[in-house]
Amino acid sequence: MNWGKGIIAAFVVFAIFIGVLVTLTMREDIGLVSKNYYAEEIDYQEQLDRKNNAERLENKPEITIEENQFLKVYFPFVSMVEGGEVKLFRPSEDKLDQRFELRTSSDSVQVFTLDPLTKGSYRIKMKWAMEGKEYYIEKMIVI
Repeated sequence: MNWGKGIIAAFVVFAIFIGVLVTLTMREDIGLVSKNYYAEEIDYQEQLDRKNNAERLENKPEITIEENQFLKVYFPFVSMVEGGEVKLFRPSEDKLDQRFELRTSSDSVQVFTLDPLTKGSYRIKMKWAMEGKEYYIEKMIVI
């Protein structure tokens, strides 16, 4: 085999390799951390303020998952929750994320029914308002 045929064979093998590589990468599911990532980035200072407000609380809310079926949010010594949301965020697969609205309530416990959770790591993100201030906490759990 002469040099010309070897160079052409190398180019053909390289082109096939690139074609296979492009095909494999196009099939890969790339879920972003958040669909509106850029809008959330703009609100970053407000998020820091919410976290600082939550850190200053003497009695922080407790979030538990019971029997893999119920999400329980307990607010100790809270006079009035003005609303908010709880997100169960699955870093490895966004299709398993779940979201719940915190209702305006003077009740200290709110319970939500979960879709069955797949075993793995979840991040609980809770944002709420009470007494005119907003708060935010995160908690990692493994099921």
